This record gives sequence, structure tokens and C-alpha cells, in this order.
Amino acid sequence: MDVIKNALRYFYIALVTAIIISVIIYFHVIFQYLLVAFLLTYILHPLVDYISEIHIYNTRIGRSIAIFISFSLIICFLASLFLLLIPIVTHQLENFGRVNSKALVKLVQEPLVEVEKFAIRNKITRQKGFLVDFVEKKINNFITSDEIQKIAAKLATTTLDILLYLFVVPIITFFMLHDSRKIKRALLDFVPNRYFEIVINAINKSELLLRRYLYGLFLQSLSVTLMSFIVCTIFGLRDALIIAIFFGVFNVIPYLGMIMTGLFALLLNVGSQITEIVANHDTHLLNLIFIKVVFSIGIVHFVDANITQPLIFSKSVNAHPLEIFIVILAGAFVAGIIGMAVCVPVYMISKILIREFFWAYKNYAVFRLKN
Repeated sequence: MDVIKNALRYFYIALVTAIIISVIIYFHVIFQYLLVAFLLTYILHPLVDYISEIHIYNTRIGRSIAIFISFSLIICFLASLFLLLIPIVTHQLENFGRVNSKALVKLVQEPLVEVEKFAIRNKITRQKGFLVDFVEKKINNFITSDEIQKIAAKLATTTLDILLYLFVVPIITFFMLHDSRKIKRALLDFVPNRYFEIVINAINKSELLLRRYLYGLFLQSLSVTLMSFIVCTIFGLRDALIIAIFFGVFNVIPYLGMIMTGLFALLLNVGSQITEIVANHDTHLLNLIFIKVVFSIGIVHFVDANITQPLIFSKSVNAHPLEIFIVILAGAFVAGIIGMAVCVPVYMISKILIREFFWAYKNYAVFRLKN
């Protein structure tokens, strides 16, 4: 009978888990909003507490006003960032649209021919001109007006999605910040008394780790932004401040943030000079821009990975790089860029909860009591 009871218990646990996962996948957009709001709540909670304690003419600022002030600061920063980025990116795409595709193909043809010769010499392929033909086709497709319009439409759609986030997430975050204690008490009311200590212990450890991770991430972003601006300025890259802000924001995505910043820096610097490069067939300038971008991003990433991250995070993220990379891919599959940004803290909290409950299952007598 005990074997049957245990088998039924594990079956019900697996069934409930499968149902929860299915619901999360089906309503993944709503859970994205909840997850981002949850993380914002932890980030803004100390600021809201501090502002709400300020007294003006012997009157304490209420919590609602403190939340509104905190939101205003974030919205102003994000609005300034997008108002700064979107016109520049659109301008670079327009520059690409004015370029003669044949001249651009001729510009990149010489290095491509050398790559083809290397491939044929090492018996990787026997087909001549395959790489040049492929790149020419891609460039022609990209530079057509239809393709540029598609990219502009994607930028507009992305902007609308972000605006939707800016509308929905603050509403959820407001109630989480305003009624955080009530929400926590209401959730704990569902926990049976014999499991109360276990759940509280797991929640406290998760909150502590999450708070340390988020503040460490904020300090890391600031340091990366400052380093990027200094290094890009030294190397003479255009729009150094914009590249630095972009790197600081997208550095929250491990590994891929660096690649995205490199591509963004190339787009800005090549796009701003593409007409001159193509008209003068200036491969030297093109190579120089590429080298500057690689060295700038590489130096910042090296300092960040070997000095800044160990000092700030210490051992808060106890995971193998491959493990983190797989988690990021899963986050991208489920929720795109937002998923890539929030998947690491979610994974960390999940590991802590699972580890705590397994430890409690082995060490607490309540799990060994027979009903």
C-alpha cells in the first residue's frame, strides 16, 4: 500500500507540474509581464521605501506618490534612450538604401575571393565564386527598398511592443509595490503550518540572492557603460556614448550582449560612412572600423569578465558557462529579448527553491511522517 501511495503522490506532483508548465507556455505573454513586474518590484522597493519616508512641511510622502516618482524616473530614461537610438538607426538604414549594390559587392569581393581560394586550397569546396554569388544576392536583397521598409516596419513593431510593456508592466508593478506585504501574506496563507518554516526559509534565501544579483547587475551595467565610452572614445569610434549606453543595457544578456553591441557599433560606424567607403572603394577604412570595433568591445568585455564581474558578483551565480548559455537560449525561445534578459535570475531562484525543498525533504521530519 505504501508503494502505491508514494507512486500516486509522485504522479500527482508530476501532473500538477505539467499543468503549471503548460499554462505558463500558453499564457507566456502574461507571465512575461508578471515576471518583469516582479523583478522591477525588487529593484524599486528600496527606492520607494526611501522616498515614501521623506517629509515635506511635516507631511510624509505617501507610498503611491513615491511609486509614481520612481516610475517617472525609469520612463524618462527609457524614453530618452529610444528617442536617441531610433532616429540614428533609421538614418543608417537609409544610408545603406542609397548605396549602389554593385559597388558594395565589388568592395567586399576581394576579401571574399581570398576566402574562396583558402577553401578550395584546403579542399573544403571545389566550387569557384560560390561565396561572392551568395553575398551579392544577399546584398541586393537587403538594399532593395522593400527590404528596407520591412526592417523599418520591424523597428516600428518592436517599438509598439515596448510601449505596450511600458503601459502594462507599470500597472502590475504599482500594485506589487503598493500591496507587497498583503500579497505575501495572502500567498503564505495557502501554505500548511507544517511546511511554513520550510517555505519561509526558501523565500528569504531567494529574496536575498535576487536582491544581490539585481544590484550587482546594475553596478556592472554602470561600469560597462563608463568603460565602453572611454574605450570607444580613445579608439575614435563615432557615437561612442550611444554605443556605451547600448552595451550597458544589453550586457544584462550574458555572452550575446557583447555580440549584439559589436554588430550595433558596426552598423553605426559603417552606416555613417558607407557612401564614402563605397565611392572611394576604401577597404582600408572598412577594415579599420572593423578592427576598432573588435578591439573596443573585446577590451571592455575582457575587463568586465575578469575584473568587474568577480568583484561585484563573487559567487552569487554558481553555474557553468554552458549551463547559462543553454538557459539563455531557452529564454530567447520562450520570450525573445525579454526572456534572455530575465532568464538567469529566474533560473537562479528556481535552483535555490529546488535545492531548499530537496534538502528539507531529506532533513525535516515532517516529510517522513505518515498520514
